[in-house]
Amino acid sequence: MLKPYNFFLHWVYKTSATKLAVIEGFTFYCATKDKMTSAWRCTKGGNCKAKFTLHTGTQDIMRPDLHHDHSPPNFIIKDGDKMTSAWRCTKGGNCKAKFTLHTGTQDIMRPDLHHDHSPPNFIIKDGVY
Repeated sequence: MLKPYNFFLHWVYKTSATKLAVIEGFTFYCATKDKMTSAWRCTKGGNCKAKFTLHTGTQDIMRPDLHHDHSPPNFIIKDGDKMTSAWRCTKGGNCKAKFTLHTGTQDIMRPDLHHDHSPPNFIIKDGVY
């Protein structure tokens, strides 16, 4: 029987769609995964050894070591609303042009608009091309 632990595990997603675990204000990323378990480590890295193991089937936390050598990070969790959308060049292939759009303000964030090709030829009529 697994030992009960007195903390709450909360799941969040970064704007890059990476899943993070939050326990007592500290964030963890999935370092390794196999059929039965996944190993989660503190996102701070460096000397921080905080970690836990999650049983894949039951979602039970096993072998938690939640002793951090730093303060919790500052972050904001928006209640389930996706705040950004990611956009990539429609050419695909090797072109890495992209940007992130804040869905509330329509601000462009983290733009990388360097294309490895010429602009495509197309016609826009009534908002459709």
